[in-house]
Amino acid sequence: MAISEGILNENKSSNKNISSENIKIREFMDKDSDDVQKIYVNSMLDSTMQHFYVLILWIVLTYFTIKNNASHITLIVFVFIGWGFFLYMNANGFITNKICNEAQQSIRHELHELSKMKYNLIGFLEFQATRVSKKRNSLIPLTSPLLPQIKYLCVDSNYKRQGIATMLMEHAIKYVYKKQIKKIMVITSTWEEPAMDLFYKLGFIEIMRSSIVYGLAQRVNMALDVDLWFRHRKASKLINYI
Repeated sequence: MAISEGILNENKSSNKNISSENIKIREFMDKDSDDVQKIYVNSMLDSTMQHFYVLILWIVLTYFTIKNNASHITLIVFVFIGWGFFLYMNANGFITNKICNEAQQSIRHELHELSKMKYNLIGFLEFQATRVSKKRNSLIPLTSPLLPQIKYLCVDSNYKRQGIATMLMEHAIKYVYKKQIKKIMVITSTWEEPAMDLFYKLGFIEIMRSSIVYGLAQRVNMALDVDLWFRHRKASKLINYI
């Protein structure tokens, strides 16, 4: 499922620091498709293809390739340059195209009619329905209940660190609560440190971890108890009031 309320916009302004008065959360609109893809691509490349991780992956791939032929210096240089070129092309071409195609296919059929409101699109959030297993590599019964899992949570690079993602998440949690759904799932990784910090702050707890990319990172499955989130929120407001 997609959460149609998960599009966030900002009034046209040259000032990148925005306030809540300039923010509107609304439904998907047909004209948003290109902006959604652009934000998604930039967000994914920002977080998963940072120079540090590309360098580590480059070195690891080179090591495993020349492990049995380390005596030939020409081969070492050739392989090192070759993997570097491959990673550069992958980051700037194949990955971008794949993300664009995936975003276009998954979002376009869910878009709504054009709106007359004019805003700048700066972020979006989308859910998908999923069945979750509590055990690694175990089969998931078809009788398991479907739960909303965060599929996309992206913010334009120019507007990060301003609470936009938190605002989208809180809106999404309230939406799920109104639908009487008890839990929200998300899958992230230890490469996504800002995202993990956000989920921890909101009250998500870890369910399972598994190694990815030759053990250089971990995939992290997390879940949020929606009812518990609302109880804590009400208690916090009561304490502040007292």
